[in-house]
Amino acid sequence: MNLRIKFHILSLAGVYLFLTGCSFSARPEDSDLSAVDFNSFSLDTTDNPGLLYSVEGRMDDAEVLLEYPDTYISGYQWIPRFDTEAVSVEVDGQAQASAETSQNFDTPLTYTLTAASGLTRQIRVELLLQPGWRDLVTSPVQGAGSGVYNIRTGFHQGLNPFVFCRDSSLSLRAYVLDTVSSDWNEYGIGAPADVQTFDTLSWSWNTWVMYENTSGSIFAQSLVYSSSWSSVHSVATGTSGTQDLRLFKKEDDRMFASWIEDVYDTRIPKVWTSIDGSSWSQVGPDLSSFHAINFAAVSAGGMELYGVCTFVENPGVLHYFKYDLDSDSWEMTQDGGNLNKEDSSIILDLFYDTDREAPVVFTAVPLLSDAGYYQVRALYWSDSAGVWTNLNYIQPLIINAGDLLTLSIDWYENRPIIAAGQSIKTWDNGIWSAIGSDYTSDTPVLQSVSQGVLNTTIAAYTSDMSGGSLIVRYFQ
Repeated sequence: MNLRIKFHILSLAGVYLFLTGCSFSARPEDSDLSAVDFNSFSLDTTDNPGLLYSVEGRMDDAEVLLEYPDTYISGYQWIPRFDTEAVSVEVDGQAQASAETSQNFDTPLTYTLTAASGLTRQIRVELLLQPGWRDLVTSPVQGAGSGVYNIRTGFHQGLNPFVFCRDSSLSLRAYVLDTVSSDWNEYGIGAPADVQTFDTLSWSWNTWVMYENTSGSIFAQSLVYSSSWSSVHSVATGTSGTQDLRLFKKEDDRMFASWIEDVYDTRIPKVWTSIDGSSWSQVGPDLSSFHAINFAAVSAGGMELYGVCTFVENPGVLHYFKYDLDSDSWEMTQDGGNLNKEDSSIILDLFYDTDREAPVVFTAVPLLSDAGYYQVRALYWSDSAGVWTNLNYIQPLIINAGDLLTLSIDWYENRPIIAAGQSIKTWDNGIWSAIGSDYTSDTPVLQSVSQGVLNTTIAAYTSDMSGGSLIVRYFQ
């Protein structure tokens, strides 16, 4: 054959192979990919009784991520459910049937999907164990009829979770979790059946509770862990109804209590203290003769005390108080700024930021642009400016107006955590981030959240005050 002709034949053959090769390696159009893709992929508890949670796969191009909301899972052999337009689905050459064929998800799997046109595609499926909320063993209060009307949570010495609640008979119930046996220890009725309001605090190796009864008297009582209730200690009598009752401390040398006393509609803010829990005395005189709307106080250590209050006579203004030990008196400063002049500003709680060396107040203000939402703000006191400010601080959190009644705030290591509605969020690295996932599928009518050591968070809630169960969950 002529060498020149032979060269042309080989050249044409090369062009043909090049063109046909390109046609087979060309990327399919998106419409073609839908025939070799998963419309859905999940692990359902219906098919897998060993799973505590159902997991819906998150599609990401040629990958499916199954994010299980827990750090523990009982095995890896599970039966997936999937929906696809592909005519065949295989793993390692073995046909797969939705809700029938099990696979070991210990390591990522490669599913091969084939369309009617013959087009094939491989999709990677991976099971990820993500931190999530889990039920804390069993709920300490079960069954209808008991009712839950107030909830307080915390950690005994930062380790053993405890839950206090007021039931439908106005009695206090206390439960402490034994972290060794994983059993809830119930400590019976810690107060007579006439408790109106209460607060709790882990202090001096015991868990303390302060409560007001229907006669307007305030009492303190401690729960000695693994033992029993102490005797009842009288704190104040004839208060005629209190508001914003709070127990607080900074160190273990003493604890404090603050409240608004309403004798003959006087609404006077007060702070009391004790070094042993049995003998209580008022700190300084009454903070003001004005009629308080909301009030909270905090200790920065020892007798370094601060307070914040709103008054009927000057609504919406956050008045700053500081206790002077030498003169045994409270010094009041009216905020000179314009940030807090909303008439409907609500004081939620007061904490102390050791980094800024300043008290921090959380307030709630309705959004002017949308009556269905509130803005929760963290403001710290600036001595230099003489105002409460959020400059370069924690950004506001927007919540539904309906969640304000169930809102709970805790402050741990200069970081807030807020339970609002069905989610729990914390301020972390400059943003509000949800803690875990699927905190609750119910709509809480009461709830409480607390943080402890080892990055542990517990939350207790009920969705039915009249007779529902008290559910306790934890995240670590």
